Amino acid sequence: MTCEDRNILIEKRLPEIELIARRFWHRLPPAVTLDDLVQEAAERMADHLDRGLEWTTDRIQGAMADYLRAHHPQLRGAMPADVRHSGPDPEQLAIRSETRRILQRNTASLPERQQILLRLSARGVAGQRLARELGVSDRRVRQLRKEVIERLAEAVA
Repeated sequence: MTCEDRNILIEKRLPEIELIARRFWHRLPPAVTLDDLVQEAAERMADHLDRGLEWTTDRIQGAMADYLRAHHPQLRGAMPADVRHSGPDPEQLAIRSETRRILQRNTASLPERQQILLRLSARGVAGQRLARELGVSDRRVRQLRKEVIERLAEAVA
């Protein structure tokens, strides 16, 4: 990754870094500035990207926690619990959203019996009742379920 690419990526993530910092900054002593937290996280992000490591929300939080432990030892123990509540990782949300789209598209291409199995299972129908609804044995339900899982796993992979 070039230095310019790295800086563009950091710039894109700055709003997220600032949001995470603001969520707990107001509970910290006045000696801790918002700019210090954001700067430290951005510098650590640059370091990680230079080494080819993925940068996640957890790492942003960890960078802030490390900074506070190193520069404000009186906060030791308070920071990690506060930071963990900053919300889901945007990268993970994007992955989940794309996976959901892939599954919806591929579910429509399943044979009708497998689609029915999925709909009934999603409503909580299980076991013998599911077998009765489909007009098959319990063993066949397990086979159908396995086939569905395999087909959808292939689509996602």
